[in-house]
Amino acid sequence: MWILHILIFNLTIVFVVELTLAVILGARNFKKFITVALINIITNPLVVITMLTVTMFYNRFETFVLVVLELAVFFTEGFLFSKYKSTGCKVSGNFILFISCSKITSFPIVFIVCFLSL
Repeated sequence: MWILHILIFNLTIVFVVELTLAVILGARNFKKFITVALINIITNPLVVITMLTVTMFYNRFETFVLVVLELAVFFTEGFLFSKYKSTGCKVSGNFILFISCSKITSFPIVFIVCFLSL
């Protein structure tokens, strides 16, 4: 049960950060917000579960694993947003700018939350 609590808590933080950033960068319609939310639902739980596993079993590699995971999420989200963009609906102008800003803002928050949650 505590894992579900941590997953929901982390996903909520990421939603707040990334949806706020989407508004700041010009997203104004419901479809764009749903896209940002769904892409985070795909990537965030994998990162959180992996970090919890690494933290519980391998205490020495948390920072390295977190950096690798965030880079993987950066490229995965870039791929997913580019696929969404190719359907003719732009997410918010330059999706690379959006992903870069979201990682810069959410990375420190998720980093702190992951280690304070345990």
